[in-house]
Amino acid sequence: MEEPAQKRWKHSPASAQDHLPDTDVKLSAFLLGFLFVLYVNYPDIICPGDVSSPDSCYLHRQEQQPWEVARDTCDDLGGYLAAIETQTELSNITREVLEPHYVNTSIPWIWIGLKDRSTDRVYTWERVGGTLPESSSMWDSNEPNYNGQGGPNCGKFNGFKLRDDQCSKEFSYICEFGL
Repeated sequence: MEEPAQKRWKHSPASAQDHLPDTDVKLSAFLLGFLFVLYVNYPDIICPGDVSSPDSCYLHRQEQQPWEVARDTCDDLGGYLAAIETQTELSNITREVLEPHYVNTSIPWIWIGLKDRSTDRVYTWERVGGTLPESSSMWDSNEPNYNGQGGPNCGKFNGFKLRDDQCSKEFSYICEFGL
């Protein structure tokens, strides 16, 4: 006598999962599922590089917010303000995330996850740790200039160079979703 269809299906997914060849396939399936959920909810999300194994995905939020509100919004979405740690990452974000939105116009200033928490002149990446030295070539000329008028300064960029500014100013922002 044949089993009811409901009972057969109940056991099939578990046994199919147990027979996956290796953990790489399971991890790839997880990442693709995660990317699918992000894309369904945020169709403007971009994952630069090799789509089968991206390091991060990015979402440019165009509404203007103070830095802390932007940070909290990214947190609520499951990400964090972008930590642009290398010139290559900066170039990839500019080319693949920003330039399609700003054809024939300059890219405005955009908040990223860089902050000088006090007046110690040490800029740290808010969610991923690490610092960005004053000597980094990613800073614009004469930056950082610590113009926060006694308070903390936050990092922004225009697709090419980084600057610091008062955290209370309002700019659009980029959320990063580490994979």
